[in-house]
Amino acid sequence: AASALSQIALKSPQHRVQVTAQLIKLLGSPLSEVRQRAWTALKDMASEGGSESQMTVQMAGGIDRFVSLLKDGSLEAQEYALWLLWQSADLASKLSIASAGCAEPIIAILLSGRLSTVAEEHAAAVLSGITSDEIVAVEERIRAQNKKDIVSAGGIQPLVKLLRAGSK
Repeated sequence: AASALSQIALKSPQHRVQVTAQLIKLLGSPLSEVRQRAWTALKDMASEGGSESQMTVQMAGGIDRFVSLLKDGSLEAQEYALWLLWQSADLASKLSIASAGCAEPIIAILLSGRLSTVAEEHAAAVLSGITSDEIVAVEERIRAQNKKDIVSAGGIQPLVKLLRAGSK
């Protein structure tokens, strides 16, 4: 079913938005198997969709929807949201992510100890992006607030732990 939905989504932008929105809802299912299949289908669609993925993200609820998944979503939803935020490459998305107040929920997820190693790396990359001076469109006060949020949420310890452990 997930594969069929992915193929339907690839046929038109309208179908892609509808399928993406429905799969995102399934990330909230009480059944872990359903959440996992939805997560896999979303990742498959994104890898096959190329630049249309970012357009779909905006139409499926935008960056704020994915930040809310970080706060309230299942583990699969959180990992998908981190992956999606990590892969967002366009300047408008980076600015939205930096301005979305996502540092504290990301740190909370890191502190939970439930994320896969890859998702932890995505989390660290997103945190790096929201504090980086390299993204000139992000105002200094936003970067400073993100840095403050990381520290006040207890983010130093899990980031140092990740640095020590490295990629496996």
